[in-house]
Amino acid sequence: MKAMVKNVRLSYVRVFEAAQVNGVGEANYSVCLLIPKDSPEAAKLKQEIQAVAEEMKAKFPKLKGQMPKMWGNPLRDGDEEKDGAEYQGMYFINAKRKEKQGAPLVINGAKQYITEKEELYSGCYGNVAISLFSYEFTGKYGVGVGLNAIQKTKDGERLDGGASIDDFDFEEDSDMNLFN
Repeated sequence: MKAMVKNVRLSYVRVFEAAQVNGVGEANYSVCLLIPKDSPEAAKLKQEIQAVAEEMKAKFPKLKGQMPKMWGNPLRDGDEEKDGAEYQGMYFINAKRKEKQGAPLVINGAKQYITEKEELYSGCYGNVAISLFSYEFTGKYGVGVGLNAIQKTKDGERLDGGASIDDFDFEEDSDMNLFN
């Protein structure tokens, strides 16, 4: 099932180069979406995940039409699972795409391609196109999240400790032109 999650904050942005987790396993492109708990997007996403979870009962014969007692829900509670201030009052969801599938589409609000890594960073905001699917892996069931595309909609305070344009004051006419 394809879904669009709008107005989310992006974290752990790895969409220009695939990477392994701690140097282990298959390389993936990935992003973590921070979704305000009180947003309409959170409610919509909960319904979409539940619909895919319901389909799981029919997809896997071993379940005999029943929901497994334990299943991997990709929508997680930032208040319960994370310490960072950016996770407070948020749900979070990790979306990934295998390296062999190619990089996800990355565009700005004017639908122009973003090719510079510095333009899309942890802390900016956007709309994210994902795919939700049920899975079974070594007897464990769940709903996975595929990353299809990202549209950056606005800048935000960086979460990765890097510099931001907002760190500086606007200087109209400086006497300190060091390059002339």
